[in-house]
Amino acid sequence: MTFTFRVWGDIDVKVSVKEIEEFITTVLTNTPYWAVGNWLSKGEVLRFLDGDVDHKLLDRVSEYMLMWAENIRFSAYLLSLAFNNRWTNEDKRRVLEELKELRKLVKKIKKERDLNRKHELTKKLLSKLIDKGLDPF
Repeated sequence: MTFTFRVWGDIDVKVSVKEIEEFITTVLTNTPYWAVGNWLSKGEVLRFLDGDVDHKLLDRVSEYMLMWAENIRFSAYLLSLAFNNRWTNEDKRRVLEELKELRKLVKKIKKERDLNRKHELTKKLLSKLIDKGLDPF
């Protein structure tokens, strides 16, 4: 089965369910930014950035950051297909490996019971995203 995505208003891109599932394990959305999609509140973002955290907030923030990364990378993939600038197998492999690494880190964050360690891991996730040009805030 395939889905059709419209990019840049008038270019249709068809991708298989398998391709979507390679990129997206959270929520597929065209509004992944925290404020637009109501993924996090302004108060939650400010609390996280100020270090005023608890387990629930760190879980929400890490889930949001993974969703953001998956959707931004999938959007880049769609744009590449739309303009016949197909990613090489190596490009796609590298991005999917990057997402796999982020997913493992989020699982580790969610399992962590020590609040300080959980906070450090969540900041590590943010740092990894920023290093990849994927600043979620």
